[in-house]
Amino acid sequence: MQANGGKGADNNINGPNPHGPGGGGGGGSLLVNTAGLLTNITYAATGGAAGIAFNHGNTNWGAVNGNNGLSASGFILPFATVPFRKNIDSARIKDSIISCKSFDFKALTYTNTSPVTGWQWYFGDGGQANTQNTTHTYLNAANYTVKLVVNDINGCKDSITKIVAVPVFAADAGNNATVCNTTLPVSVQLNASAGSTYAWTPAALLNNPSIQNPVASISASTKFYLTMTNAIGCSATDSVLITLATGPANTRYPVLNGFPYQQLQLQARNIGGTGFQWMPNIGLNNNSIANPVFFYAQSQEYTVRINTAAGCIVVDTQQVLIKGTRGIYVPRGFSPNGDGSNDRLYPILVGIKQLNYFKIYNRWGNLVFETTSGRPEDGWDGTFKGKKQPVEAYTWVVEGVDIDNIVIRKNGNTLLIH
Repeated sequence: MQANGGKGADNNINGPNPHGPGGGGGGGSLLVNTAGLLTNITYAATGGAAGIAFNHGNTNWGAVNGNNGLSASGFILPFATVPFRKNIDSARIKDSIISCKSFDFKALTYTNTSPVTGWQWYFGDGGQANTQNTTHTYLNAANYTVKLVVNDINGCKDSITKIVAVPVFAADAGNNATVCNTTLPVSVQLNASAGSTYAWTPAALLNNPSIQNPVASISASTKFYLTMTNAIGCSATDSVLITLATGPANTRYPVLNGFPYQQLQLQARNIGGTGFQWMPNIGLNNNSIANPVFFYAQSQEYTVRINTAAGCIVVDTQQVLIKGTRGIYVPRGFSPNGDGSNDRLYPILVGIKQLNYFKIYNRWGNLVFETTSGRPEDGWDGTFKGKKQPVEAYTWVVEGVDIDNIVIRKNGNTLLIH
């Protein structure tokens, strides 16, 4: 290994002020951190020769040779290792809601040396700001990702994101309801969801339009509107419809005919009843259901009280006629004059489970009516081919099967009277 010094420059310049040649360069230095010089390395570090002044007798003219270089073992150059520390240690977002959809945002940064000089906010809805602390108002309730980017005087940056939730606030004025208009005005309590303030309209129909559950007094179906606010100023509206219903008119059911201790199924009409009460509670297996079973030896007239879902009360009537024996009975006369009494001719079935036929003939032997139904509304109305028939006696024949599968046949005459 050679680290010799370079030769000095020669000089061959004539003149009144000539300068001397260059001095020789010094030899290099070999420094190793081992205990001694390595034996397999030959080291040469001779100083360079001085330059020659040719215009002064080829002498060095003051220039000297360079010094020889040095070698040293066990050489250690001490230095300190300092880890790199970034300037912006961390950034934080402090948010707080100040109204229904408005937030206050503060940027908190922690630095080691240089201060933060720039802030850039991105609010997740397209909005931005470039101050350390700011506010922002959102248009819609949702979750938004807020991003903060900060930078220092050296151009170093850091960023952080945080999700903020704009709360959903909804008013609930309660479920629509139907109530019976038995006595006007009808009082109905409204029921709203929880809030801070309430404003109901129309206020004139309410005992207090500024409370959660006011009482309404109405004489017709009415829709009520509610505006609610909560503690942070969110506002919402809703409505509820209160419908006044009129219960069906009371009615009388067709007469049921039977013989003593025959099981007869009674049936209240289907008007959406929620409660039933048959009176008197005689001869029935259960007087609190829609279809009790009659089992008794005597005729009985019942009323059935029906409570509707709207709160109306309807009272209907059912007559049960008990005859001595089972059979088919046909009246001797009827008057189809439209007065609602005895307007149709039909067979009265007592203990008969099936009517095979009921046929009516005029005095000329012409068939003017037939049916297989024993229901009063299906009986003969005194017409034939759309024309009222004359006053006279009409012949009928009937056949049915009783509850013991015995076929019963009968015939007779009935007088039509106008």
